[in-house]
Amino acid sequence: MAVEETSLGFKVPDGNDPVRNGDNLIADNALVAQGLHQEERARLVTLEAVAGFEGDPLDLNDSAVAQAIVAGPESGTALADALEIQVPPVVAEAIATNPAVIAGAASAAQSTVGIIPVWRPNETVTAGTRRISPNGDIESAKTNFTTGSVYSAANWNPSTQGTTLATASAKAEVAIYNWKPNTVYAAGTYIISPPAGSATAPGGSVVYRITAGTSASTWSADAVNWALTKQMTKRGRLPLNVDMDLLKTPGDYVIHNQATADSTLNLPVKYPCLITVGGDVEASTIIFSQHQWTYGAKANGFGDLERKRITASATAWNPWRDPNEVPEPPEPVVVTTADVAMANAPLLDAMRQRYGGVVGTGGLGAVSIRVDHGDVNLRDKVLPITGPRDVPISSAINPGQTRLDLPENAGVSWADRMNWNTNYGMQHVGHGMFHTDATTTAGMTVELVDSKALLKANMPTASFDMFAVAGVGGTGFNGWTGTSTPEHFGPGFEAARLVLANYGACTGYLTGTKYRLLDGNPRNGEWHKTMDNVLDAQEVIDEIKMAQAMGAGLQLMVHPSRIDYGEGYITTAIFQEIVNFLADERDAGRLLLCSMSGLLLADASTSYRNNLVRNGKFKDLAAWSGSGYTTGADPDGTTFALSSNSAGLLSQSINISDRKWAEGGQRELTAKLTSPDGAVARLSVVHATKGLSKSVDVALAAGAPAPPIHKLFSIPVGSTSLTLSVGRVSGGQVRIQDVGILSY
Repeated sequence: MAVEETSLGFKVPDGNDPVRNGDNLIADNALVAQGLHQEERARLVTLEAVAGFEGDPLDLNDSAVAQAIVAGPESGTALADALEIQVPPVVAEAIATNPAVIAGAASAAQSTVGIIPVWRPNETVTAGTRRISPNGDIESAKTNFTTGSVYSAANWNPSTQGTTLATASAKAEVAIYNWKPNTVYAAGTYIISPPAGSATAPGGSVVYRITAGTSASTWSADAVNWALTKQMTKRGRLPLNVDMDLLKTPGDYVIHNQATADSTLNLPVKYPCLITVGGDVEASTIIFSQHQWTYGAKANGFGDLERKRITASATAWNPWRDPNEVPEPPEPVVVTTADVAMANAPLLDAMRQRYGGVVGTGGLGAVSIRVDHGDVNLRDKVLPITGPRDVPISSAINPGQTRLDLPENAGVSWADRMNWNTNYGMQHVGHGMFHTDATTTAGMTVELVDSKALLKANMPTASFDMFAVAGVGGTGFNGWTGTSTPEHFGPGFEAARLVLANYGACTGYLTGTKYRLLDGNPRNGEWHKTMDNVLDAQEVIDEIKMAQAMGAGLQLMVHPSRIDYGEGYITTAIFQEIVNFLADERDAGRLLLCSMSGLLLADASTSYRNNLVRNGKFKDLAAWSGSGYTTGADPDGTTFALSSNSAGLLSQSINISDRKWAEGGQRELTAKLTSPDGAVARLSVVHATKGLSKSVDVALAAGAPAPPIHKLFSIPVGSTSLTLSVGRVSGGQVRIQDVGILSY
């Protein structure tokens, strides 16, 4: 008799020969069956132990138990697969949540090539142990330690095999659960969001727990504690009735049939398609784009469409457009000299009016100082020198944030600059956004046009009439920044057109304009003297003297960041000597000091300077408020006001509402004050709501000449009126004459 053995070990005849000794065969098979029964019972005992069952063990002879096991899910847990049995869901759930099972699986994972467990709290690990961090990175332990209740990267090294699950060379497996309310979750636990979803995690999204904690009773309340995984961006099929305006989660979606397409709101082409949402995966409100890729030929109305936005607002999307469509080129624009002049004319006229027309020098030479950026040294080195001597400064600045963050500017606020403008009379001029080159219309617009808008936004009560050409290198705005010919300010240069359509006037490097003609007619492109490398103050003083001798104008310029920069650069002492010379010559009546715009408007043929004060020569006391004053005249006809020994201040309201043309202009508060028997006098101008407060108290010696007073300020844009005060504070009588708020 031939006998065959089955896979379970039972012996059966092959059917070719009669059966002999059948009782022996039956007995052998009975022993095999008994062994199988005992083996399965042992396996079940193991299953019960790891599942944490208490009480009587399951009975394999119980038909209900046997039927439940046989009817278990086709795909059990990894442990059930290892035991080669199938288990019902209740057993699988017990296995999945049992700490002993988890610990055992983690232990096995460490010794299995390619298996990397996720990070768990309060776990003892050894140096070199690898884990998947809560943000998806693969890391290894630096030392032997026990993890805390909250994840910390301090004790972990980034993996050399790749920093994320998507790029790691080894296979990583993590458990993903369905979300449950009121459940304790460890940091880094992965779940699938409920069908209801949320703004940051639509239903079916794979998310991970940001910090350990107990989930809320509803997903909408708990969603803030979970973050989308970085790599899992395939979102699957969109359900019916989705609103594209509300589809915010980055990833790829499929509209798989026509019915879904027809039901989708705000879908540009109602046809099956792939939808890609681009943006910040980490639950940000900033969404960059939506892209629709339809199935079909573009000729049939299908193809590639996109739209963009920068906020999470459902109403902020730009229109859908074809990103591959090449727009029709615009008609060429022919710009003439007349066009440039027409755009510039109202801006130049506004600058003239701001200073009340020409700035008369009475035949004297005129000098202006300009500083280019470097606001830290402007604050710390320049203003401590120019401020006490009332020497005017004009400042060219770049408002782009990367420029403001440079060490030469860092720490100086817009409020500081606004105060310098208002209470120091500092004119601010455009100098480009980032002090960088540009070759396209868009790039030049940012540098030359948008920069002015940013200046105005941050310094709302200042005016910006002039542009100072910046040395940007590169192409120099397609050859413009050289500005060495009059043609550089004509229609042939796009940069010139942009500048002159936004500013009243512009500096430059025209040959032969070192000493400027002072005829009251502003000119573009005039040269300046750079003082960065001046090693002897006399060099500059000699040039100032030449301007005085000629009755001409001279523009000086220095980069504050180059003061005390090192060998070969100007020092504080040299700058101080130059400023003192300028102030002394001005106080002696031999020189006029101007703002940059004032120098362009300077006219040596007249002494006229616009004065906003009414009756500043005191022919009588009209326009003035106050008591204790009389008026008089010297033999030469000079008129004045004289206080009593007890009088207070005279005051006058300077109307700006009806003289808006003066807003934003630089002005000099001046007066001649003396006392026959010694006194303290005051001169001030105030506009409290605009931050203007310029005041000086002057100690007057008995019978001494009037000390020079030149207090500088700017008239804030938006002013209605200024309050001017002058007169006696204490002591004896005070004589007042020639009070002025003069343009400079």
